[in-house]
Amino acid sequence: MGGLSRWAVNKPWWALGAWTLLVALIIFLGTSLKGTLNDSFELPETDSLQAAELLAQLPAGQASEATSSTANVVWKSESGPVTAPATAEVIVPLLTSISELEGVACVTNPYSPVGQGLGAECAEPDQGSDLSQVPPAQQEAVEGALLATQKALSPISEDGTIAKSLITFTGSGDGSDVPTETAAEILDLVKAADAQDGIVVGANGQVLGFAGQEPPSSEAIGVLVALVILLLAFGSMIAAGLPLLTAGFGVSLGGLLLLFIARFYDVATFAPTLAAMIGLGVGIDYSLFVINRFRQSVHAGHDAKRAALESVNTSGRAVVFAASTVIIALLGLLLMRINFFTGLAFAASGTVLLVMLSAVWLLPALLSLLGTRAVEPVSALFHRGFASSGRTKVLAWAVAGVFALLGLAIIGNAVTNPDLPAVGKVLTVVGVLVVVGLALFGYRLTREHRHEREPWHPEGGRWAQYARFLQKRPVIPAILSLGVVLLLAVPALSLRLGFPDDSGRPEGSPARTAYELTAEGFGPGANGAFFVAVQLPETGDVEGLGQIVGALEQTEGVEAVIPSTAMLPLYGQVLADSTVTAIQVKPTTGPQDQATSELLDRIREETLPPVTEATDSVAHVGGITAIVEDFSTVLEDAMPLFLAVVVGLGFLMLLVLFRSAVVSATAVVTSLLSFAASTGITVAVFQWGWLNGLLGVSGTGPIFPFLPVMVFAILFGLAMDYQVFLVSRMQEEWSRTHDNAVAVRRGLAGSGRVVLMAALIMFSVFAAFIPTPGNEIKLFGVALSAAVLVDAFLIRLVFVPSFMSILGKANWWLPAWLADRLPHFEVEGADEIADIGEEPADPDVVGEPEPAGAR
Repeated sequence: MGGLSRWAVNKPWWALGAWTLLVALIIFLGTSLKGTLNDSFELPETDSLQAAELLAQLPAGQASEATSSTANVVWKSESGPVTAPATAEVIVPLLTSISELEGVACVTNPYSPVGQGLGAECAEPDQGSDLSQVPPAQQEAVEGALLATQKALSPISEDGTIAKSLITFTGSGDGSDVPTETAAEILDLVKAADAQDGIVVGANGQVLGFAGQEPPSSEAIGVLVALVILLLAFGSMIAAGLPLLTAGFGVSLGGLLLLFIARFYDVATFAPTLAAMIGLGVGIDYSLFVINRFRQSVHAGHDAKRAALESVNTSGRAVVFAASTVIIALLGLLLMRINFFTGLAFAASGTVLLVMLSAVWLLPALLSLLGTRAVEPVSALFHRGFASSGRTKVLAWAVAGVFALLGLAIIGNAVTNPDLPAVGKVLTVVGVLVVVGLALFGYRLTREHRHEREPWHPEGGRWAQYARFLQKRPVIPAILSLGVVLLLAVPALSLRLGFPDDSGRPEGSPARTAYELTAEGFGPGANGAFFVAVQLPETGDVEGLGQIVGALEQTEGVEAVIPSTAMLPLYGQVLADSTVTAIQVKPTTGPQDQATSELLDRIREETLPPVTEATDSVAHVGGITAIVEDFSTVLEDAMPLFLAVVVGLGFLMLLVLFRSAVVSATAVVTSLLSFAASTGITVAVFQWGWLNGLLGVSGTGPIFPFLPVMVFAILFGLAMDYQVFLVSRMQEEWSRTHDNAVAVRRGLAGSGRVVLMAALIMFSVFAAFIPTPGNEIKLFGVALSAAVLVDAFLIRLVFVPSFMSILGKANWWLPAWLADRLPHFEVEGADEIADIGEEPADPDVVGEPEPAGAR
């Protein structure tokens, strides 16, 4: 990438032209060859997968919700029985409208006297059994079975207050063929019908899970906060805007590339939001590092072209290395062998790649064209224009006049606005006058002017003072920071993985309403029933099926089984032509309760093995609840390999970079500590309920099983980013002085501020996603923002410099045999800025001017 960046600096217009071609190519791929997003996934070699394969053999009429992707509409009348004509007048048109949507196969209609469903693919209703053909000795049993079946399958609750309708979709049955527009339209229809004439209506189902969530609008707050931080960091609107511009380019292109990837892999519906979250955070940070180095070089007296080359040869290389660690960590998700992660890994890593290219390709070209104006405050530009002569001076005064007129226009609009209170008018007038005055004549108040009067020194400023403070008693800050991190990690010991049910959805949402009505009318277990796929040794084996059903009915934690023992007399006809059937098992507890997970294990390990062996049959437990439990198990089993590979590769990369076993080991171990603390905070919020009201979390429950994996992949890359930018400056000083204390102090003085700014920006971007209504992105927002705070503020800026100060020269130890075999790679390249102020400053002097980049 170094050659690309240098080419962008030397040939900026050619570089911008090539960038335009890349943009055009990605736009073409993302629009003309785009795929569709979906939340389906397949788990290799799991019991639920084997159950799904068996259930797929069921005839279409028996498939129902056991084998196809379904949704439920549930309603309740607050003024009387749900069977009242007034209720039917509201619900039947709703169900009819749903049945006419694209991708809907059938919608059951509880109000049909013959049980006829709505939709083109509904099965013909059962006309009932002719008991005259049944031997007299069996008629009583058959009549009892009919009554038991009618009661068990009734879509109306026993008390008559709640009813439900099952929506069956066309396609493969995993939900991937259901148009997103259909899912969204169903929710819109349900919301429109809700609360009409005292009727409460809800809808839920996997297909509808993500369709009801609005894209987060709060990310603009994070970008605004990032802009404020950049303005404070650089004091220049252009320098503050460039990181946002380049990161925005990268994220937009990443979103289009994500759609192209969805053509070949399953990409989750929340992937664009997650990719935008990651892309904005790292993209702004990468550009921040490059511009900060450019600014340092300009303040050290170098011309703009040379400064741009130095920035790409130093921070540009660090950006490429840092982005590579993030991409490697994300691609480590491929080790899971789950297509759900494959799409996420490619989508997120593609976005990181594009924001990295923006930082080392687009940004250097813009810096080359803008020159020193890129880091100059607006007032500096006016100052130089006023001090010059000829057309430049005329242009400066002309632009100043435009600024003044714009300010007067804003003041005039505020003063004449009748809706604006007097205090608002005064504040507006004062604010505009101050802003315009500072923009035109405030140059002498800027840091730019201060740098013209003060020499740069590698050990001056507040960050150098902070480094000396840490080095006075390094053991104390090291122990305190480590203690806080370990304390935050304690809740992680209670981590429980799983998919939260709809009880965690926002209050009043269709999914939350449907969940609560279902639990009220049909029991909590109705929200997450298991489906046992059974293959009998021969057709018509009702006796063998009866043994399995009886064993399930007697299992602790089971509320009901369909078919029940009382329903079995009807199953001779069902099994006449097939050896495969489905048994629905309704737990006594809800889907996310620990007791439900224990019941699943009990059925698989205790109930089914002896009875299937006795009947010579095969049985596997499936259904959505079983699938998500298996998903969690698969991830838990794959996590050690994932961690070992990602951490191992990260350690090797850092070993090549820093040529120090101790520094590299410290980096990977502390990243694991940051991950543990982030997980602990996440558990405290989403499992224990801490700060739920403040953060807008609507319920507690298990943590999404993919969250720890994704958070670690992202966090590990970001932690390596901060480690690279911090320790590479320390390594640079160590190579020159061979004094560990000076190296740590100067490294912290030179890079501490930029790491702080980068962390604040990353935190603001991630935290801006917390107000989203859905818990999926809210989880990522809390976990990642907490991870950034812990890793940057407690680990990189406190523990690492303190620990390195304690170790002394041991930090840079590398066995001789390994040193001869490791390739040489200098992430910071040839640093010309450090030539200024070569001699170490007296550590007792604390009044030196602050170095560029240390504010």
